[in-house]
Amino acid sequence: MSFGANMLSVGILGLFVSAALGTGVVVVRHEVRASGGDEDRILDLCFWLLIGAIIGARLFDVAQRSAGPAADPLEIFRFWNGSSFYYGGAAAAVAAGAIFIKRNRLPLWNTTDLFGPALAIGHFLVYFGLFFSGQSPNESFGFSPNLVIARPGDGLLGSLPRPNPVALYLACGSFLIFAILLIVKKRRRFDGQVFWTFTLLNSGLQLGLAVSDFSGGRLLYGGELLPETVLNALIIAVSLAMMIILNRRARQVAQWLN
Repeated sequence: MSFGANMLSVGILGLFVSAALGTGVVVVRHEVRASGGDEDRILDLCFWLLIGAIIGARLFDVAQRSAGPAADPLEIFRFWNGSSFYYGGAAAAVAAGAIFIKRNRLPLWNTTDLFGPALAIGHFLVYFGLFFSGQSPNESFGFSPNLVIARPGDGLLGSLPRPNPVALYLACGSFLIFAILLIVKKRRRFDGQVFWTFTLLNSGLQLGLAVSDFSGGRLLYGGELLPETVLNALIIAVSLAMMIILNRRARQVAQWLN
């Protein structure tokens, strides 16, 4: 793929990522206003989450691809040479968010619930961006030889990478998660339920596709579990555990107040 086509691919993905960020902020603002929260504080939190996610994603991605004594430290600024590492960005964003929430004394789980629907709709747009740009999701999914789509740029600056249909499946799954979270939000029984429902369903979606026929069932690589497989399984376990703990705690508080 030529440099021009590579830059076009990055540009298409960047357009969808920008749309995801903008849509996410709009959804968060709606959630804050509906809950009567501090809109300015939450918007500040969005900023720090974004900064943490960008830095973490690039750092983890460069460290993963450029390990070794000859690694070029300037590689982190060459966005056209690679994508970003999803779990690195997520980890950094969680760390930045936790620090901000603690310093500003915001209610932890009530605050995280505000971001559940925004994360889901953001994933929906980003996965569509991955599909149309030809970039591949971080997980080691396979390709479907039967799906071909013409996109702007093909035949102009050189063919863009072939679309990975798994990104399309992930996009559709993320939109379904968004719809489910809207229902959960209306029937929420305890703080944190919306956020942990998102982490549970999102990791379940990725893990399910990893072992399905859609992706060739590549749960293993070289006879060993893929790191993404282990991470998604751990996130599912932690999500279930946290939902049980928070639900029990809410019941105990309700009984004590009565």
